[in-house]
Amino acid sequence: MYFCGKKVDFMNDVIKKGPHPLLQNALRIKTNGVVVLKNITSLPTFSKPYASSDYVVCLCHRGRVSAHYDMQPVTFVERDIAIIYPNHIISTDKVSSDYCATLLVISDDFLKKTSLVAPFKNNMTFKVQPSFNLNENQYKELCSMLDSIHFISELDSSQRSTILYLQMEVFAFLIDAFRSQSRDADNLKFTHNQKIVARFYEEITIHYQESREVSFYAHLLCLSPKYFGAIVKQATGMSAGECIEKYVITVAKTLLRTRNELTIQQISERLGFEVQADFSRYFKRATNMSPKEYRMQQE
Repeated sequence: MYFCGKKVDFMNDVIKKGPHPLLQNALRIKTNGVVVLKNITSLPTFSKPYASSDYVVCLCHRGRVSAHYDMQPVTFVERDIAIIYPNHIISTDKVSSDYCATLLVISDDFLKKTSLVAPFKNNMTFKVQPSFNLNENQYKELCSMLDSIHFISELDSSQRSTILYLQMEVFAFLIDAFRSQSRDADNLKFTHNQKIVARFYEEITIHYQESREVSFYAHLLCLSPKYFGAIVKQATGMSAGECIEKYVITVAKTLLRTRNELTIQQISERLGFEVQADFSRYFKRATNMSPKEYRMQQE
C-alpha cells in the first residue's frame, strides 16, 4: 500500500484535489455523525481563519503545519495528534508540501448522545494546547483505531451507532491516556491567567450570538471588567473587545465564504444580529467592506 506517496501498512485511500474534504462532506458528517477522512494534504483555508461546527481530530502522518489556534501560534508535525473543538478558530500560516493527515470528524449532535468526557468535552488541556506527539507504538495504535472507526462508520447496520459509541469511548480513553504519558505532560500546568483566557475564549464560542459586550464575559468569569480586560490584554496583546470582534468577524467570514446557500440576512441572524443593517455596519467597521462585497471578492 502507498500512503501519501509513501509505502505503509494502513489507510491507503486517496483524496482527490478539489474543495477541501471537510467542506465536501459537510452533509455526510451531519447525517452520519462520525466520518473518517483519509490522506488529507491541506487545511480548509490558507491564511484565512476557519471555524468548524464539528469536533475535528487530526492525526499527522507526515509534514509540518504552522498555524494560529484561538489566536495563539501552534505547530503540528509528524505523529502529532490534535483536537480542534467546535467554533474554535484555526488560521493556517504555512503547510509543508509533504503534509498528510487523517481526520476524524465528529458532529456535536453525535457527541451529545455519548458519555464521552475526556478528551472531547470540557478539556482545558486540549483547548489551550490542542496537540501532542505520539510515540511509534501509540501512533500505530491510533491508526488502527481510525481504520476500525472508518469501517464501522460505513456499515449499513441497525447496530452501527451503538458500536460507534463504544469505539469512540475507547478512542477517547486512549488519547487521554497517551497524553498523560507524553513528553510534554509535565509542562501542561497552566497559569491562572492562561486559564482565564481559555475560559473567556470558550465562553465566546458559546455566547457570541447573545452578547458582544466585555462586561458580559467579565461577569461570567466573576471578574471586574477592568481586571478582566488587563489579563486578556497581557495574554493576547489585544483588548477583550478586540478578541470578541475578531471571533465574530471570523465566523461571519467563514459563513460568507463557505455557505453560499445562506443569505446575508440569514447569516446576520445566525450571528445574533436582529437587524441586517446592524451586522453590515459591524462587519464594515472591522473589514472596510460590506458582507456582500466580501462574499463577491471570494468568488
